[in-house]
Amino acid sequence: MDMDNRVSVAELARITGLATHSIYRMLWRGAIPGAVRQKRGRRASWIIPREAVASLQTVLAIERVRAKKFVQGGDVTLINTTPHDITIHGMNDQVLVVPRSDFTVRLEESREEVGTLVVDGVRVPVYRHTYGAANLPERRPGVIYIVSAMVAEAYPDREDFLVPGRAVRDQEGKVVGCQGLAL
Repeated sequence: MDMDNRVSVAELARITGLATHSIYRMLWRGAIPGAVRQKRGRRASWIIPREAVASLQTVLAIERVRAKKFVQGGDVTLINTTPHDITIHGMNDQVLVVPRSDFTVRLEESREEVGTLVVDGVRVPVYRHTYGAANLPERRPGVIYIVSAMVAEAYPDREDFLVPGRAVRDQEGKVVGCQGLAL
């Protein structure tokens, strides 16, 4: 790919308004189509095709639409599709517990052993995980599904998917809930 047909991480960050660490995270997840990691000696860099910018801008536009929708508020039904009860710390010190439902949304997972480490005489297998489609719930008016971050990232077009917000921890550091919900 010639230099005119690719963009740097810094340029992509400038065009999209995202932080460079967010771009790198998307690159490692494979969320930027056509991007390739190229090694040169001990260093590596990413080659990002210029046409990937348009698809990334489309995804970001969807995110902005989703964000606008939730700023307006309104009563909704929350269905927790994670395998754990979710304790949401809302505004004015209000707390809402959303129990897990009978329906858990999970991505199909496959793994391949790619090597072995030996640590203190113990053989530790190293796997490459790949994720595929999920068993998605149907869209329903007035229903928001709480899903894992991996599911939400795999389906950015689902405006009815939210994830738990920033973790709330007790004095021992144990997670006891989340601060709101996130896109």
